[in-house]
Amino acid sequence: GGGEDERGREAHEREKKYESEAVMSASFSRLVNRFGLSQAGVDLRYSIANAVERAVKTQFRLASATVFGSLPANLGIVTSDLDMVLSGVPDSRKAMHQVANKLETAGFSDVRVIAHARVPIVKCRVGSGPLRGVGVDLVFS
Repeated sequence: GGGEDERGREAHEREKKYESEAVMSASFSRLVNRFGLSQAGVDLRYSIANAVERAVKTQFRLASATVFGSLPANLGIVTSDLDMVLSGVPDSRKAMHQVANKLETAGFSDVRVIAHARVPIVKCRVGSGPLRGVGVDLVFS
């Protein structure tokens, strides 16, 4: 009867959907394998995060930097910036400028405080080494 035909069509549609998802998943995996970061690239980015934290701790000893975004999700590519949340730092424009000064002293370049954004941020770039030019975005918690 008609019910069997409908169930058959539904099963066929589900099968097509799963095949499509499998193709997309395989394509995504190939992209990540081709453009994704090597373990060395991941390790280098975490070393930059540690350098940021050390620089900020010279002013705010309780500061800690936590990486979020594409890197911990294993979705980072060579052009990815490094997103971090700084905690243990006062939530003020003055503190943002103090953090910026410490980053400049530590050798980061293009350091900018964007205090009037919806989410205030300090942006900079790695100043030297194999990741020279990689962007770093710091938000404050």
